[in-house]
This record gives sequence, C-alpha cells and structure tokens, in this order.
Amino acid sequence: MLTTTHLLFDTVVEHPIVLNEHKGSAIRGAFFHALRGRAGNLAWRGFCANQSAADCRDCPLLQVCPVARLLATHDPSGARGHEIPRPVTVRPPIDEAMDYLPGDKFSFGLTIVGDAVALLPYVIMAVQQGMRVEGLGKRDRLNDFRPGSFRLIGVEAAHPLRGETKVLWREGERLVQVPGLAVTHEEVLAHAATLPVDRLTLRLQTPLRLIDEKKLVRSFRFRPFFQRLMERVMQLSSHFGVEGLLTEEQERHALLAAADDIAVIDKTKWVELRSYSTRQRGETPLSGLVGEVTLVGKLDMFRAWLLWGSLIHVGKDAVKGDGWYDILS
Repeated sequence: MLTTTHLLFDTVVEHPIVLNEHKGSAIRGAFFHALRGRAGNLAWRGFCANQSAADCRDCPLLQVCPVARLLATHDPSGARGHEIPRPVTVRPPIDEAMDYLPGDKFSFGLTIVGDAVALLPYVIMAVQQGMRVEGLGKRDRLNDFRPGSFRLIGVEAAHPLRGETKVLWREGERLVQVPGLAVTHEEVLAHAATLPVDRLTLRLQTPLRLIDEKKLVRSFRFRPFFQRLMERVMQLSSHFGVEGLLTEEQERHALLAAADDIAVIDKTKWVELRSYSTRQRGETPLSGLVGEVTLVGKLDMFRAWLLWGSLIHVGKDAVKGDGWYDILS
C-alpha cells in the first residue's frame, strides 16, 4: 500500500535568495540540479552517472538512477503515457516574503512517496551540499546577479496525522537518523473515518491546476478534481507502493458517478503565475485556483481519497508544490 514520508529542512541564508510568488518551482529546480549535478562543476558533481545524456528518458541507466527515480520518472508501458507522477512533492514556504537576506531562516518541506524513501541519503546530501553549491533563486542585483545560497542546519520528519515530529539531523552531526514516521494507508483510513460525512472544506494553499477533457479547469468542480486525485493516488501506489489501490474499473466508475452529485460552495480565485523552465528554455504556466471550497453531499466514500490528496497534492506540477490543500474539519 501507499506511504508518505514528510521532511522539513531548516536552513540559514548565506547569500541573498530572491524568489517569485511561486517558491516551489525554484526549490524543485534547484533540488533537481543538485541531485543531477553539472558537468565540469568540481565543487559538486551530483549523482548523475551519465551527464552527457541530453535527457533522462534517453539514458540507458534510467532504471537504476536515483535522479530519474525521484524526479524524472518514466514508464514506457504506462497506460496513460510514458510520464508517471514523481514520488517527491515540494512544500514551499507560503508566507509573502520573496527576498531572504543573510542570516534569515528559510524552511521548506519535501514529501517522499512509498519506497522512494530508500533514496533518503541522496535527498539529504543533495539539499545539504548540492543546493548550497548550485544556489537557489533568481540572479538579482540584491545577490550580485548570482543565485542565492543557504546552509542546512536541521532536518526533521513529521507525521501530519499524529502531529509528531522527529529530529533526523542537526548541523554538526555526522549521522542521519531513520525517519520512522511514515504515514500508512491504514492510518489514513482511520483518520478519514473521523472526518464529517456530509460537509468538508478544503483550503487550497498553492495553485490547483487541473486539465479536464484537454481544457483548463478555471472554476472548481468536484468530479474532475476527484478524477485527477484518484488517478494520482493509484499511479503512485502502483509504482512506489507495495501494491496498487482500487484496481476494479467498476468501482472507479461508481466513484466518479457519485462525484457528480457532490455540491460545491466555491470561494476560490484564479491566480496567474509563471516560472522559468531550464529544460524547456522558457516560461511555463503555473496558474491555478487558490482559496477555500466546501464540499456538501455524501462524502463518506471520498474521505480517505481526499486525505491522501492533502498529503501528496493534486493536479499539474505537484512536484513543484502546486495542488497542496488542507482539510479544515
């Protein structure tokens, strides 16, 4: 079954970090380059063993590479195309600050799904050493037109359903503790059973970007939201869990039919955001819905799915932090 491991990284800014409104995109980009490394960078080589490959998908080492396993997942036999969801999502800071000066604290989260947690040493080394060398944020006058940088001072694991935390590492220590706080499917089911069965409010912390029938969803509708959520949970469970969740097509159709009957009190708004993609060498849209939406109807069969979505995000660009919501009980 599916599990999630939730990590919090505490850092201190060394050189000014300048970000835009969508901080998750910058964090994800810096994390990817820290994992991969860059040819010729003697200060940090990263974990890519074949940096001459133009794209991870074309690399013969794809199936055994920790970089690809975390951030360039690819399945040639996939039922919905070759791309599969990444087992990592960014939890960006959601405060309004965009400029971080030397000495400021800067914290962010990473959620690792399923058995990808076995790659935790790569993750921590990439954040601790790689992101410090590669830098983070825009090249700006504030930071002498170079990326900003931070020093990692602590790593914690958190269990959002139990409210527990565990220190995994503090600056000056040599060893990293085993997290041991993974959220399990059984815990999700137990917690979901305590939620109301007829009314739930979701707070969309970061833009929710959904595509339904090849069109962008600009006003919240539960059916396309739930369909994308169900597909994401099932794909992540299939590729990174012990066994898949909900494989019966008949049951999936029944859930989608029931989703059409859920009423929505929509207090969301559309926000326009864009980020620069190094791979695509241009801007990519990250716009979506933020705010609160209340679901009204027979929700008992949806509660566990909604709880999973609050842990792993929903919709496009989840790896960059989009589609993060909380359930307000």
